[in-house]
Amino acid sequence: YRDCQRMVRDARYKLFWYPDINRYQLFDLKEDPDELNDLSQKKDHETKLAEMKKLLAKERELWGDTKTLPSKKNP
Repeated sequence: YRDCQRMVRDARYKLFWYPDINRYQLFDLKEDPDELNDLSQKKDHETKLAEMKKLLAKERELWGDTKTLPSKKNP
């Protein structure tokens, strides 16, 4: 999955990022262990989404992940 998705988690939440389409998915693993309810677009989870994005950015930096969003010139 290294070319199409990124994932990070903490004790309760898991965040996926799909850089080729710039889409996020956020799951509450305590309440939704089967990851069926994407919380990334829910207003009451905006703070957690931002927190998890920061955690993902730190991990990407730690691992030297330079994957960027595709541009129309360079898909």
